[in-house]
Formats: sequence, C-alpha cells, structure tokens
Amino acid sequence: MTLGEQIRQARENKNLSQEELADQLGVSRQAVSKWENDTSIPQGINRELLSKLLELEIGAAVDRTEDVPESKKKSGVWRVLVWGVVVLLIIVLAVPLAVLFMRLTGWRDVNTDPIVPIQQDTGSDGNGQQDSNAEIPAIKSLQFYGEDLQIVGDVDGWYNLAQLDMILLQWEGGTPDNIKLFYRPDGEEYNEQTELLLTKNVLEQDTAALFDAKVLEPYTQGHFYFELDFRDTVVVSDTYNIYYESEYSAAPRMMYYVISVKDRNLTVDAVEWVDVPGSRFAELGLDENDAGSGFLIYNEEEKTETYALAEDCSCTILDWEDSYVQKEVSVEKLLQILAEREGMEIPYILTIEGNEIISITEQYVP
Repeated sequence: MTLGEQIRQARENKNLSQEELADQLGVSRQAVSKWENDTSIPQGINRELLSKLLELEIGAAVDRTEDVPESKKKSGVWRVLVWGVVVLLIIVLAVPLAVLFMRLTGWRDVNTDPIVPIQQDTGSDGNGQQDSNAEIPAIKSLQFYGEDLQIVGDVDGWYNLAQLDMILLQWEGGTPDNIKLFYRPDGEEYNEQTELLLTKNVLEQDTAALFDAKVLEPYTQGHFYFELDFRDTVVVSDTYNIYYESEYSAAPRMMYYVISVKDRNLTVDAVEWVDVPGSRFAELGLDENDAGSGFLIYNEEEKTETYALAEDCSCTILDWEDSYVQKEVSVEKLLQILAEREGMEIPYILTIEGNEIISITEQYVP
C-alpha cells in the first residue's frame, strides 16, 4: 500500500473529508489530494501534524519512489530521458548560433568591452522603496487542539490548559530563524516577570510550527505570546489568556458584574476583559487613552440575567486584606460578601449549567 493510500484510508477511518482534513492542517484541499494520489509527499510540520491527526506513522524521510506503481516509475524515467535529449540539443545549437550572432552584430572583443552588471529585481521601485507587492512577514493563524485532535475555542477570551494538547502557529512572508514562546503571570504588577519558556528553530521553507501545550501546564493563570525572528523583522503575536482547571465542566465560563442579590439568586450583566494591545482592542476601535492600565472591562450594553447559586457551588473570592490571595468560601459567606459589595463593578467568572451557577470566582483587577 502506498503512502497516499494509507493517508486516504486513515482519513476515511476518521470520517473526515479532504476539505475537513485540509482545514485542520491549514493547507489547501488540493494539497491533501496530491498526497493521496502520490504526486507529492507531506513534509515538515505538515507531516508531523498529519501523523497526529490521523494517528498514522509517517517516517521522517520518505523515498518518493517507494511503493509507487511501476507505470509511474517508468513514466518518470521516460520524462528524464526526453528532457536529457532536449538539453543536449540546446547545448549543441547554442554555440554556432552565438558565434553567428556576434559576427552579424559586430560584437566587440569581450576582453575590451566593459562588463555591465545585470540589475536584479529586489522588490524595490528603484528609489530604495519597498515594492508594495512584496510579501511582509506576518502571523497567519494560531489554533489550539485538544487530545481528541479537535480545534478548541476560548471561553470569554480564556483557554483552559487542561483541554489543550497542541498549539499550531502559521505564518507567511518568509521563514523565521526561530520562534520564542514567552509567559507572564496574570496581574499588572507581574509585567516585568515575563519568562522565556522555549526557543524553537525553524526549517527553511516551513510555514508553520507545532508546540506542545504541556509546556504551559505548570502555570495556573496568566498570558503567553510568540515572537518570530525574521532577521530584519520581529513579529509578535497577540497575547493569549490561559488558566488551568483539571476538573473542568463543559458549561461555559463567562465574566459578569453582579448587579444585585436576592436570596440565592444573582442578577448579573455579562462583561468582557480586553487586553491592550490586542486584536479585540483594535476591533473595538479603542485607543490607549481608553485603557491606561493596559486593559479594560468592556460592557457594550447592560443586559441582565438571573441565575440561582447551586447548593454545591464552588465559591472563590480575593482576600482584600491579605494581598488579594484566592480564598474559598461557603455559599452563605459569598452571599454576605456580595451584599456588602452591592453597586461595585467587580468582575466575577461564572460557570453556568442549566439555570444554576456551579462555580463563581472573583477576577483580579490591578
């Protein structure tokens, strides 16, 4: 069985179409088709990710003639022979034609003529300005994959590391020398504690790199970003928010202001944490004057909802009298604290299941 046939069979076993597999790999459907028809072989990051997605063992170096049908091998040999004859004819005819041309045009002796260098197109307009069509290094996409090899999305801008297995980073505009992964703890006061977690070298012509999300697991809550070094240009990714919760619920986690409390019912208003700078910050058309502290809590409109606290709701607050350390409290103690804070715009992260709050955590605000 050829490599292409193995890829097709593994894809079909996963109930994936060529388009669906291509989307997960970040390549075109035509690329997948060529692999399955044995007209090309997945290389570099594509081979690595393909192996994981399809649970298919693909060697580091694959002989392009291995398991290729004999008819294809023969056709390849004939193509080589035909091209060899064509090149030989060009060489034989080129010399006399060149001599005849020099005689007819009065070409001067090459030893007395000055040599004029050929001007190569370097992507500029002749005045030192970069051609607007020249490709500029940029990040194309960043995707998170779970252990089931499905793409994992964020919840209110946060990713749970317990759900992540791999991070796929794709770029365009050349090949970076290396990629660096940086992490910093959550909180404005930790900005200077940015830590370089790893440096990954990149092979020439690669357009993507795969990272093991487990490198971030020791960190319970914070932010990370990538730096791509293109020699003359360093491209920095958006900052991504992460936390770790080993026993997570499939219920969505969102951030809210608590508007009012009645018995065990909380009336809340959904809000959004926006980092500065970031793609969301730019999307909202804001500037730094709107968020001098490096972030803002965005509340487009007040739209309240009411949920009951579950009997076994997990409640975590920040102890304002003890350096804002996290502190678990009972539901009754939480209700007392919320009553004392009524009217204050304090964000809480809620996990909601059905019509009940099963987890509430006070969000630290510097």
